Amino acid sequence: MSETFEVDRVNRIADILLGAATAKGLIGYRVDTRPDFLSQPLDEVSRRAFDKGEPM
Repeated sequence: MSETFEVDRVNRIADILLGAATAKGLIGYRVDTRPDFLSQPLDEVSRRAFDKGEPM
């Protein structure tokens, strides 16, 4: 997977999570492929937030 795609995907996931948090909503998801499908992008979202001093 290209690095550009990964960065775009991580940015999109961060935007979705921020929107849900702002609306005090919940996100449910089910992944039928690999159990670690979202673990790496979510880890990167958390690291970026931490580096900016934002909540993870």
